Amino acid sequence: MARRSPSVSLNDPVRSAGGALTDLSINQRAIQDMIDRVARPASSASVISNGAEMQLQQLLLQNDRLQSRLDALEDENKRLLSSLGTAEASVSSLNARLASLKQEREQGQSRTSELEASARASERSLSEKESTIEALQRQLEQSVQDIEKAKGDGEARLRDLQSKLDDKEVLAAQLKELIDAKEGQQSENDAVLDAKNAEIAVLEARVQKAYAELEEERRELGGQVDELRKAGQASHFGETIALYEERLSAADQRRYEMEDFIASLQEQLQAQARPVSPSTMARQATTALEIDNESLREQVQHLQKKLGTFEDLLEDARAATEREENAGRERLMQYKEREDAIRQELLESQKEIERVVKSEEGARARVAEIEEALRENTVALENARAEIEGLRAEIADLEGIAVAAGAIKSPQRMPRPLNGEYELIKAEKTDLERTCKERELELARERENAATLRIQLEERNAELETIRKKLNREQSVNGAEEVKKSSVTASPSKQDLYAAREEIKGLKHIIQELQLENTKAAQRTKVLESENKLLLSEADQLREDMKTLEDNVEQTLLREEQALEAEEAALNGEPDDLAALQKTMREMKGKYESELEQMRKRLSEAEMKSARAVHDLNKEIGELESLIESKIYREDELEREVSRLQERLAKSQKKSSKGPSEDARSSATPSLSSVSSSISSRPDSAMSDSASRSGGEDVCEICDKPGHDIFTCDLLKEDRPLSVGSASDFLKKSAIDDLFCEDCEEHGHTAANCPHSLDVF
Repeated sequence: MARRSPSVSLNDPVRSAGGALTDLSINQRAIQDMIDRVARPASSASVISNGAEMQLQQLLLQNDRLQSRLDALEDENKRLLSSLGTAEASVSSLNARLASLKQEREQGQSRTSELEASARASERSLSEKESTIEALQRQLEQSVQDIEKAKGDGEARLRDLQSKLDDKEVLAAQLKELIDAKEGQQSENDAVLDAKNAEIAVLEARVQKAYAELEEERRELGGQVDELRKAGQASHFGETIALYEERLSAADQRRYEMEDFIASLQEQLQAQARPVSPSTMARQATTALEIDNESLREQVQHLQKKLGTFEDLLEDARAATEREENAGRERLMQYKEREDAIRQELLESQKEIERVVKSEEGARARVAEIEEALRENTVALENARAEIEGLRAEIADLEGIAVAAGAIKSPQRMPRPLNGEYELIKAEKTDLERTCKERELELARERENAATLRIQLEERNAELETIRKKLNREQSVNGAEEVKKSSVTASPSKQDLYAAREEIKGLKHIIQELQLENTKAAQRTKVLESENKLLLSEADQLREDMKTLEDNVEQTLLREEQALEAEEAALNGEPDDLAALQKTMREMKGKYESELEQMRKRLSEAEMKSARAVHDLNKEIGELESLIESKIYREDELEREVSRLQERLAKSQKKSSKGPSEDARSSATPSLSSVSSSISSRPDSAMSDSASRSGGEDVCEICDKPGHDIFTCDLLKEDRPLSVGSASDFLKKSAIDDLFCEDCEEHGHTAANCPHSLDVF
């Protein structure tokens, strides 16, 4: 009669361990009742041969082995559930850490915005400084123009005075000629004239004495002015103004002297015309001297006031420059402190990322352990399924033997008991199939849970990779391995196709998110490049200013010495006064430029630091862009892999829809029995040996053979699922290959059969 061999998928969900135990106990009771009923009647005892009894004993032994195997599987399922709980706890901790990292990222963004605001404020302050510098330059130019104007006025006044002096000299010569003529004409008044001449000589001596006193007072005042200038350290600008005013005062004094001299000569002429008493002449001379002294005192006081005002202006300018320098230094210190704080925050964030990466690696290791345990569980379930198939075949053979014996011996009495036994065996078979399906469904659920955990870990990994800056990408192939494994070992179903479609949707969504992040990163790079250009331009300007300031500071002493020499030359009345004034004005202009150069040089260091920071940011942006590109390429590869797996699923679904034939099932029976015998003869230490061996070298997860991985496995070269015959072949081969010697650490034998057992390890 035709028997249907049910196909069981490993992706089906597995039932709980308690339900499996109850089903197993029910199956054991049913088998025991069947054996009792078969052994109770005398007619059946005469029919069943010794071979049938041996087969029943084998069934009992296999049932015991299945019971022990199911107990082991139950323990393994408990361990897997506990490991899944730990994995969920680790995933929750990772979620919490990711939330904290997101908060830190938001804080970093807020800090960057604050820094940008501070940079804008600094830019505004720099623009204000530039405006103040321009205003000072305009004031300097205005003062230079005023000085030049005053200088021109003074020169014009000097020319006027010189012309007046020339006129007076001509007049004096004419008067002398007239006096000589009158002396020739008035010879009778020689005695009177001699007396007058003597009086005039006395008056001239007094005038000379007064002039000498005035010269001494002028020298004393000049010495006091020089002492005041040296003590106050006045600027070159004030000194040149004082020098010019002194020259003007000297010219005015000369003019006054000449006017007084001309007036005295006129008075003498008038006195010669009419006799004047010596007392009136002395009074006139003393009044003239007093007037001259008063005018000189007023001029000296006026000059002292001007000197005081200019000194105050210079002190104010120096104080303003010192305040600006101190403010610039304080801002530089603030920028340095902010930069140090930002670097510290970056180091802390990098350390936090490293800690998260370590925890992520630990979670990955735990997931890998869970996957390894699931793989071992699938292998054990495959073995149990093979044994169950062998038991089914043997039970079917026993049914055939019992039916044949009952038909020959007593065709009228045996049909009812045999029909009952057949029904029981059939029910047992359905129960076993149901338990296998439930086990496979439970295993599929565990796989789905592991896949969801893996997807969550990959999503967390993607989020972390967008945050961290200097971390190499690790290529993860766990998802592809799981898909390939499920496509080879499991039969296709609608759930697999739906899961594949959902996975494709998720990958497309991830691609869109990464593209958006890529565009955002490009925009950020553009903004940073524009800021970098602005900072570079400002840095160039500051560098030029600092250079000029340094040069001018070095030339300050030389300029002061030249100013002193120019003052001495002006006091001595040298003819190159105008050239000296122009030279001093140029030197003053150079001095202000040198101070600006000093300021620029002081700010050059801050500009270099900002340039380094911008360079580091550009480097990190480039690394992020390369990371995003590698992510996009990896997603394209995953999409191609998913499409290829879908094609394989479609092909395998078409093949599985045809259904196996009767001959294939009948030929599968001896192969299954051989599989069960090989599994029963396989030692229990093989599983532990293979588990210990998998951690030391590369082991294929499909055929469990060392020396290659799932990508280079020969079983993947064929576009078909593993059949029962191929499974039996590879289990027979792996039964020998999985043997591992703990003494010599080699495969193919155990420690009891080690050829190197006589050696000392």
